[in-house]
Amino acid sequence: MKANNYEVAEAGETITFKGLVARSTSQAFFLVFCTAIGMASLALVLQIQFQDLGEYTEEEGMDLSVPLLLLLFAHRFALP
Repeated sequence: MKANNYEVAEAGETITFKGLVARSTSQAFFLVFCTAIGMASLALVLQIQFQDLGEYTEEEGMDLSVPLLLLLFAHRFALP
């Protein structure tokens, strides 16, 4: 029984690994589904815990997120 899910394809100066597990579309959909359920559960818990934050409208929340998104895109695309 092999313990690792990869094999060494080339072992020159640079070692190249080749995976042995094929991609699975059903597993990807399952992981996305589980992540969505987890995020929805977290949102529900946070909504119950912090009910006072419900005074803000969606537009105000989007306005507050613009500077953060600008910093993210500036870092990602190396804007001056």
